[in-house]
Amino acid sequence: MGLEPGPALIGKDEFYHVFKFVFAAPNMIPAPPFPIQSLPISEPEEPQARAASDVVYEICEESTFLRWMIEPQSVWMQRLLVVAAFAGPKAAAVVSELKVRRAQPVRPKAQPSDEPAKPAASVPDGETPFVDPYAVPSAS
Repeated sequence: MGLEPGPALIGKDEFYHVFKFVFAAPNMIPAPPFPIQSLPISEPEEPQARAASDVVYEICEESTFLRWMIEPQSVWMQRLLVVAAFAGPKAAAVVSELKVRRAQPVRPKAQPSDEPAKPAASVPDGETPFVDPYAVPSAS
């Protein structure tokens, strides 16, 4: 049903090499969470990956708006790779920053009380006193 590969389209083999590269490429990003060992297509995954690649190729072949992905003269894939080379590390940096933020301890907010405030214990400059969030207030 699709077009025959010819001078206007790359073949399924060449497309599969690009398909494999797309999965392996993020590991070239020198920022956490990369490298991710399970991201590249492994040898045992090759038959299933090839079948998936062939189906994507056929979809591109049959869909006018996706055909650019299998046209060697198309600059769209090159442009997308440039954008991905920038956006990938940015996304990884954001994920890392958010992970660090989540790992920081959260200080409980003081609950309003009818009791007068007690004087703060002497704490050396630059240090934060420990507040036990599970402490039961004593009835003085």
